[in-house]
Amino acid sequence: MSERSPRLYLDDLLEAGRAIQSYIGEASFNEFTSDRMRQSAVIREFEIIGEAVGKLPDPLKEQVPAVAWQDIKDFRNLVGASIFQCRSGNRLGSHSQ
Repeated sequence: MSERSPRLYLDDLLEAGRAIQSYIGEASFNEFTSDRMRQSAVIREFEIIGEAVGKLPDPLKEQVPAVAWQDIKDFRNLVGASIFQCRSGNRLGSHSQ
């Protein structure tokens, strides 16, 4: 089985980012938090972004040190937890117990 080209992972990143923009569009915070399907679609795209970043070779990422690659990869876990908080009635960024 051959390795997938880094170019394809970069394409995945761009495509997922565009998809997130289209899913969110002009939606308000309340519209977004009350639309579980939209939330799920956005979460899925962040998962794709995190996976794609994780598959990029380190030498390629080192060529662009201004990009916080690890933060992007880790964000997929954070966004899932944040959306869960929204569904539970807490605001994004809220750290209430």
